[in-house]
Amino acid sequence: MSEIEKLVEQADYYRYEKKDYEKAFGLYEKAAKAGHANAQYEFGFMYLNGEGVEENHDTALEWLRKAAAQGHANAQKMIDVYLSDYEETAGDEDEDDEPLYSIMATYELKELAEQGDFEAMYHLGGMYLLGGDKDSMNYADDEEYCAMTEAEQKTAGLRYVEQAAEGDAWCAFWLAEEYDPDVYAMVRHLPTDRSAAAKWYKKAADGGHKKAKKWVEAARAKQELEESVINAQKYINNDDYAGAFPYLKIVANAGDAWAQYSIGLCYFGGDGTAQDYKAAVHWFEKAAKQGKPEAQEWLGKTCWKLGYEYEKAEKNRDALEWYEKAAQAGNMHGQYNTAFHYCYKMSGIQDYKKAFYWFEKAAQQGDKDGQSMLGAMYADGKGTVKDMDKACFWWKKAAAQGDEQAQKSLDDYEGHVQYQETLKIIETQRVWTNALDEANKARDRGDLPKAQILYNRIIYADDAPDEVKGIAAAAYGLMHIKGWPGTPASMKMVKHFLEKAVNFGYKPAADTLRELSKMM
Repeated sequence: MSEIEKLVEQADYYRYEKKDYEKAFGLYEKAAKAGHANAQYEFGFMYLNGEGVEENHDTALEWLRKAAAQGHANAQKMIDVYLSDYEETAGDEDEDDEPLYSIMATYELKELAEQGDFEAMYHLGGMYLLGGDKDSMNYADDEEYCAMTEAEQKTAGLRYVEQAAEGDAWCAFWLAEEYDPDVYAMVRHLPTDRSAAAKWYKKAADGGHKKAKKWVEAARAKQELEESVINAQKYINNDDYAGAFPYLKIVANAGDAWAQYSIGLCYFGGDGTAQDYKAAVHWFEKAAKQGKPEAQEWLGKTCWKLGYEYEKAEKNRDALEWYEKAAQAGNMHGQYNTAFHYCYKMSGIQDYKKAFYWFEKAAQQGDKDGQSMLGAMYADGKGTVKDMDKACFWWKKAAAQGDEQAQKSLDDYEGHVQYQETLKIIETQRVWTNALDEANKARDRGDLPKAQILYNRIIYADDAPDEVKGIAAAAYGLMHIKGWPGTPASMKMVKHFLEKAVNFGYKPAADTLRELSKMM
């Protein structure tokens, strides 16, 4: 809340709660001079009634005009309805003027009300409802008011305004606005009540009030639209589009985006009416221009269909434009279709980065087609860095939703990985088998130090096959029976490496261990 708003809030408190008019007047003055419309209105009103300041109608009118110039409805109304006569005849005391009700005390209004003056009666009721200070100049001479409790004042006030409204169309209109929550009011004398507002608008309209007639006509039209929406929805829920169509047309013609979109779907699919793509474009476009994402998506789809079937390139470009609007509004299918168009140059523009961006958006919203395509973009490195882990991640998500292409891509990739793994195993087997052959040759020609190095390299290699490790361990262990230069014979080492060979799964080593045990 701004500092000016705080000033106005404080002024309202001192005026209406504390009845400290001088304090309120000073606060309103600061806010009014700072340009606050409500403050200007209240400030002018205080000059009009002499609250916290000497009564001055010229100054009141000046401030009310400032507020009205900023669009303050109540200030304009005050000028038009209450001050017009005063402004025209200011200073001419001899002319028989109509009473200026807004500055009269209650006892004066009561005298006029008893003579059948409905406007006086209405203002009297308003003052009773407002509940002013009994000691103020506006209420002090009204013995009836001063003797009442607050509840009695409000009851009497309501009686006065309703009597006035029963007898006068303008008063009925004012009372309707008092109840109407859609009408701005700085201060309300009565709680808002739409039903009561409608009652008094009708009363005013029946009395010839033009604005009230317009309100009643608008309310009737609104009710008819609401009934048409209900009927259309009822038929749609029963899959009866022929029944829904005339009601949708009524609501669509009134500018409702949902109905315009729904009419477009009817024309696109030939549901409830003859299929007509041009009519579908017409209604989709109306809803799309109101920002309805679903309509933007379907407008793109319809434009694409027209462009594809009738070879109209401009329609393809229109399709991309509307798809992208839907995408930007968060529509999942719009995001996927935008990406698809950019990816495959459907509208004459190929942009893998944009395609990747929108596929990702659709995928993140759970679109299985978007997830499948995002996986493909990662796999091909289009619009992003190639990353097979991420490709598989999104393919798995799409496959979990039943996307067959994603499952096939996943199976193909996993088959490729398995094939590569098999090739790797075969190559590893070949490398270590060759290494074992080299070690055996070194041993056989008596180059035992070299054989020792080669056997140990095989035995302790992380990627050597266990079968090759077992043969190497057994051969290396048996070398310790006689030993070689620098390495003495050791049955303990023989046993140790034969046991290693057994652990690697080399069965002949177990037989050799048993034979050695018999000899030892």
